[in-house]
Amino acid sequence: MDLSGVHVPLVTPFDTNGVVDTKSIAHLTEVMISNGISGIVAAGTTGEAYALNFEERQTVIDTIVKQVHGRVPVLAGVGGMSTKEAIKQAQLALELKCDGLMVAAPAYVLPTSSELASHVAVVVDAAKLPTVLYDYPARTGVPFDQEALDLLADNSFVIGIKEASGDLTRIPLLNERYAGRIEIVCGADADSPSFFNAGATSWIGGMANALPKAHFGILDPATRAQAHAAVLPLLEHIESGRYIAKTKALMGLLGVPCSLKLCALSLRKQVNGFQAWSSRMKPDLFSLIPNDWARGLASVSLDIAEIDELIRQTELEGACVVPYREKIFAALSLKPENVSVIVIGQDPYPNLAQATGMAFAVGEGTQPLPGSLRNIFKEIAADIGSPSTSDCTLTNWTRQGVLLLNTSLTTELGVRAAHASWPWDSIVRAILSLVIESNPEVVAILWGKQARQFAQIFDSNSIVQSAHPSPLSANRGFFGSKSFSRVNEILERQGRQRIVW
Repeated sequence: MDLSGVHVPLVTPFDTNGVVDTKSIAHLTEVMISNGISGIVAAGTTGEAYALNFEERQTVIDTIVKQVHGRVPVLAGVGGMSTKEAIKQAQLALELKCDGLMVAAPAYVLPTSSELASHVAVVVDAAKLPTVLYDYPARTGVPFDQEALDLLADNSFVIGIKEASGDLTRIPLLNERYAGRIEIVCGADADSPSFFNAGATSWIGGMANALPKAHFGILDPATRAQAHAAVLPLLEHIESGRYIAKTKALMGLLGVPCSLKLCALSLRKQVNGFQAWSSRMKPDLFSLIPNDWARGLASVSLDIAEIDELIRQTELEGACVVPYREKIFAALSLKPENVSVIVIGQDPYPNLAQATGMAFAVGEGTQPLPGSLRNIFKEIAADIGSPSTSDCTLTNWTRQGVLLLNTSLTTELGVRAAHASWPWDSIVRAILSLVIESNPEVVAILWGKQARQFAQIFDSNSIVQSAHPSPLSANRGFFGSKSFSRVNEILERQGRQRIVW
């Protein structure tokens, strides 16, 4: 069995009555697979297996195995407080067609090293499945020490050990003494590079539930240092205590709500605490403005500071602001002097996957497309023929000098125009003034009433106006407006390069 890559011990979602939510489990499983996860541990510690009765354990594992349908290996967590209980769990995994086991020491019992080895050997023999040992003495009270491992190293079913003891000095011991017999599996978060720099290629990480891509970034030597530095404060915060509650809280903030089995209040507290912590950790909003724009926007720095404080307060109150802070000024990736066309939108899509910081654009692979973007592509096809690209990120436009700017650069998750009253207007006007200073004849596309309020800023000969492409208004003047060919006609008159839409 191949243990390489990132394996996720899947969290277990529960409904408001504390019942295992099989629909959400299936959805989370699919999300993990779509993010390239290498394998799944069902009913592990992060899955709150210790709080599941036998029927719930069966439901969780069965749901995951059926959803995976052989696409990645599934290991079943095996724990319990007796050998008899662990055998029953191992046989359940075999019955449900799991690919392997992850076996922890029996909690609370405190067996000797030889007793622990005997326990594992009997449990493994009951299922005869490839087995990863789970060394987590902080939870079980005893480690898989050298004596125990010596007794298990030649067991053909014992293929690896998830090393979560926190003792990094064990890495060279495991590497040297058990090479070719027991594979080291990283069981750390903040200290994970220590494993991979020592040659480990496998990671079973609970935080992969929320940050699968970051885990692959850390696993890859080419991006390890950068990816680890980017998420290290986050990993340290979550590892500092209440690991599962914080993991689920982060998933909720990212748009994937998961209730705890034992205490909904604890989850709410962790969400609030997580938001308070993350708010403190986030960079100053003005510092995220590219240098080419920052000096010119100094005149509205107080408005930006006010919005920064409004964002932090909103997050502390339990709401999620979109887009992500780092994307709020994403439209300003273009230098002011390189902008030839400005498209003015309204506010961001109220969805983390769709809000990119650029008007009308969405994240790569987003399906279905928002109605406004679908209508834009329809009008391009009717106006000038099929669009040159179906790239929903609209990066083809920005590369040609098209600035995609909303009139409000943030909103609240799930709420449209939630921040329309914030002082975004002065900031947007300052951005537009910087562009016009560099290019007085910049072409402005003004779709809808909100965009048209900026018409007086632009040269009247360089404006293209119509109704908004929203499904609510597209039939009232957007379709048939020929916005795209009109822009190109203006650019040609100015002696500028046409936009390949």
